[in-house]
Amino acid sequence: MSEHEPVLSVQDLRVDFSIGGAFVPALEGVSFDVARGETLAVVGESGSGKTITSLALMNLLGARGARRQGRAILHRASGPVDLLAQSERAMCDIRGAEIAMIFQEPMTSLNPVQTVGDQICEAIILHEKCKRKEALERAGDLVALVRMPDPKRQLRAYPHQLSGGMRQRVMIAMALSCSPRLLIADEPTTALDVTIQAQILWLLRELQEKLDMGMIFVTHDLGVVNQVASRVCVMYSGQIVEQGPVRQVFDTPSHPYTRGLIRSIPRGRSAARLYALPGRVPPIAARPRGCLFAPRCQHALDGLCTTERPAPVEVAPGHAARCKRLDHLPAFERAPADVA
Repeated sequence: MSEHEPVLSVQDLRVDFSIGGAFVPALEGVSFDVARGETLAVVGESGSGKTITSLALMNLLGARGARRQGRAILHRASGPVDLLAQSERAMCDIRGAEIAMIFQEPMTSLNPVQTVGDQICEAIILHEKCKRKEALERAGDLVALVRMPDPKRQLRAYPHQLSGGMRQRVMIAMALSCSPRLLIADEPTTALDVTIQAQILWLLRELQEKLDMGMIFVTHDLGVVNQVASRVCVMYSGQIVEQGPVRQVFDTPSHPYTRGLIRSIPRGRSAARLYALPGRVPPIAARPRGCLFAPRCQHALDGLCTTERPAPVEVAPGHAARCKRLDHLPAFERAPADVA
C-alpha cells in the first residue's frame, strides 16, 4: 500500500451526548484522512474534542448517553470497514489488531495486579490465537523493541515497579503487539519530563517508520507537533477550525484561534509578557449559535459571525480554515515573546 493511500477516512463525524433528556453536540462535522506511514497531529485546548474524537473512533464512549453519526472508514487489507457501523463484538476484533490506542496516563490504564508480561500477552493471545508461551516470547520482543532494558525481568514487573517513562513504553508495546495499521496516541507524553518526552517521541517516530503505520497524535502542546507530524488539525469546541501541512499552518495560520495558539508559544529570550488567549472553551451545553470562537475573537462581527457556523474555506491546496472573515484578517504577526 502506498504511503499516500488513506488508512483512515473520517467524514462528517458527529458525537452527541444526552444531557437533561436532550442530545447536545460534542463533535460537529469532524473530517480528516490519515495515510499509511503518516502522522496527523490533532491539537487544541482542553475541552476542544480531541480525546472524544479518539474515543469515538475506537467506540469507547460508553453505551449510555452517546450517539455517533458520520463515517470513519478504516482501510484494512481485507477491505474497507466503517468503524461507526460496527457492533461491539466486531470492534473487539478490530481494536488492538487493526487500530490501537495509547492512553494519556499509563498508571491508570495498566492493571496494577497483573504483570507487564500478562498484559502485553492478552492482546496477542486474543488476536493471534497463539499459546501463552509463544505470546510471552512475542511480548519479550516487543519490550526489547521499545528499548526497555532486560526484557525478561521487565515482563515479570508490575506497573508500580516501573517509572513513568517505562510504563509509557509498556503502553506502546501493548498498542503495537498486533502490528496495527493505525495508532492513536492520546497525549502520550503529557505526564513525562522533558528528557523522557523526547525519548518517547523519538521512539514513536522510529517504530512508525519501521511498521509503516498511520498515526493520529493528540496533543495540546504545539511545541511537539513539528517533531512528530506532517499535517495538523486544529480543534476548537468540537470542530476542526483549521487543518493543513504543519509547516504551512504554523508559518501562515489563517484562523484567529490557530493564530492565538501559535502566539502563545514561548520562544527566544524576550522579556516581554507571554501572550494568552482571552476567555476559555465553552461547555458543550453552552456553545454560541454562530462561529464557536466568536466570543473570544477580536475580529468577530455581530451578525456575520454570530448567526451560523462557518463552513471550511480552502486557503491553499490542502489547507482549509473555518472563518467568514479570512479575506479581511490582517497579516499574521508573532507576539514579541516569539522573537529571539
